[in-house]
Amino acid sequence: MGLLIFVLILVLLAMAGILGFLVKVALGVALGIMLGLTLAGALVLWRVRRYVRRGVERWRSAGGSSTIEIRDRRS
Repeated sequence: MGLLIFVLILVLLAMAGILGFLVKVALGVALGIMLGLTLAGALVLWRVRRYVRRGVERWRSAGGSSTIEIRDRRS
């Protein structure tokens, strides 16, 4: 019964000329989701690789690791 209603709606949309627009919108949404997931996966992979290469201690120790040297130009 559900399949019959779906086919009927598809036929009515095709007759009205809206079906092509809906297919384009659906493809655009699917492409956007695919690109978003690809970007998120690449970002996670980059963070994991960075974490593994530098090690736990080096990656988390950001504060207090630099020194400042002041030179006086009095001569």
